[in-house]
Amino acid sequence: MQPPRMRPLLRARVALPRPLLVRRIEAALDQPTATCRGRASARYAALMVREEVRHFWSPTLQLEIFDEGAGVRLWGRFGPHPEVWVLFIGLYAVTGFSVIAGLVLGGAQAFIGQEPWGLLIALGSVAFGLCVYAASFFGQRLGHDQMIVLENFLREAAAEPIEVLDGP
Repeated sequence: MQPPRMRPLLRARVALPRPLLVRRIEAALDQPTATCRGRASARYAALMVREEVRHFWSPTLQLEIFDEGAGVRLWGRFGPHPEVWVLFIGLYAVTGFSVIAGLVLGGAQAFIGQEPWGLLIALGSVAFGLCVYAASFFGQRLGHDQMIVLENFLREAAAEPIEVLDGP
């Protein structure tokens, strides 16, 4: 098992013309028994698990589809749903701001001869940031089975062998 990565990649090749692959993905998404929901367009596809099985940690798969010879090359990234992604980015932004503010405050306090307790704010913010970072890997582990569901849906929709170059 490979080590966890932030927003893992799925790189693959399929021996189908791009328009046919996109039509097959759209047709598979339109099936009432489809295991995934999403949308596909000329060069992009977005896949997510059905709402009934979706959790806070459920992944999405964003795919870019490139022409390559007689087939296509898929470049996909697994990640959280957009609202979860925004939450994490917000937490990282608050963490970064707090670290900088704590360093500035602690530096100013040390400069004027006071106890630099502002450095504790920076240290606590770094610890908080590491917890947020670890939480992203924990969520990824919880969502790993659903990443496999998304990949299998793509395989079934293509109805052709998919050569995975790099996967989750």
